[in-house]
Amino acid sequence: MKRKICVIDDSLPTSDYPDFIDETQLLHQSILKYLCHQHESWPEEPLRGLLLEIFKNHNNWTISGFLNPDFYFNHVGEEIYSPEVIIFDWDYATTSVGTEEHLLNILQSTYSVVGIYTGADKKDEIESILAQQKFTPYMESRIRMVEKGDIDSVSKILTEVNLRFDSHFSFKLGQELKFNAVKALDSILVDIGEMSFDEFIWTFGHERDENERSISINEFIEILSEKFRNNLANAHWSETTFESSAPAKVTEELVRKLWSYRLYKFPNDDLVRVGDIISKVGDNNDEKFLVISSDCHMSQLWKKNFGSLTLIPLFANTKTSRSFIDKLLTAQKRGYIRQAKASSITNLSAFDSLTLITSIPSKDAEGKAEFIDYVAFPRSVFSIDVPKPAKLEEHQVRLQALHYSHIEGYTGKGRLSLNEPFRSPLIQYCVNAVTGYGAPDYPDELQTSIQKRFDGNFTA
Repeated sequence: MKRKICVIDDSLPTSDYPDFIDETQLLHQSILKYLCHQHESWPEEPLRGLLLEIFKNHNNWTISGFLNPDFYFNHVGEEIYSPEVIIFDWDYATTSVGTEEHLLNILQSTYSVVGIYTGADKKDEIESILAQQKFTPYMESRIRMVEKGDIDSVSKILTEVNLRFDSHFSFKLGQELKFNAVKALDSILVDIGEMSFDEFIWTFGHERDENERSISINEFIEILSEKFRNNLANAHWSETTFESSAPAKVTEELVRKLWSYRLYKFPNDDLVRVGDIISKVGDNNDEKFLVISSDCHMSQLWKKNFGSLTLIPLFANTKTSRSFIDKLLTAQKRGYIRQAKASSITNLSAFDSLTLITSIPSKDAEGKAEFIDYVAFPRSVFSIDVPKPAKLEEHQVRLQALHYSHIEGYTGKGRLSLNEPFRSPLIQYCVNAVTGYGAPDYPDELQTSIQKRFDGNFTA
């Protein structure tokens, strides 16, 4: 697959060709080549030299461009477009926001390496701006300086980026993943293409009235997600197994960040779902609640669940969470608790009725990201009664799904929700902890004897 470079620079000489160049749109490689070879007087000759260098010596890259960061963001808001390298001019005649803000938006929304294209007279000013804390995460791996007239600096960036295609996750898999994802979606659209819009809604939607059915965007995604997953898994990949032969030293913060990414999603609607992790209105982060009522019941809460929503309390594993600390010290000695660890979302060793939900993202008092562990107490399960929505008729109430706007005292604002394959095992574990049968413990002597036999049989 061809790798992509995007040049964002308002000195590209497009204004002389209004009949066939729309300056507000993406400027394709053919346009840039035409300008390089046919336009005689460039506002900035170094930019022409930079483009010619890439065309001549880096033909495994394709180049496209925009005159302005606003045009770039307009395009990516409507089209699939994600270059690996962006050459970003620092000075623009007009933009909707400052260059500094545009740069930060690019860094936050892409995995591209950004070469800041500027003259030597601006270098000190730009370096002082990049010294700000908000740019710190990107300085070492994502930001490079490209001095106007220094063609070698672009060659160095491309050489560096080429190495990333072997070692950097997003560069190694990004283009292939996007290509296969689009093919997987096309396959789904072909499969359901024989079905009309109304047929789809009446097949999968919820009854809202005698002659009306509806489906939320999240339910729509859930219907298609398993098919998408299967199609993506069966797509053609350059590798069928991803392996690493060199052990990587991963920081604790990065491990938590990546597992948080895998564990949770962040719904932006108002619908209540099983696996949601919510808070009380106005509460701090010390206590949250896990929704365990089934989606089927909550789709018609007052008809199927009589207005009851079932929750399990979660307590933050922090030094400031006194109620949590007191609960555990009631059950076990401090030294025993200190040895506790979770091998999975359904196993917190040392406690047979508790479990731990790890790395829930939050922010500390200074606004810095942090990832907090919460211990779930299934045997403290409780239900709240949600009053019927006053503005609805009785028959409408019976068909009404539960929304956070219906619940007093609890909020879904900023909530997260567990992904599969974690959600279902956790809910089942919680139910089993409440309703499961207990058995008498073996005496200490018998436990010791059993342990000795294991030790003897498996000692080399």
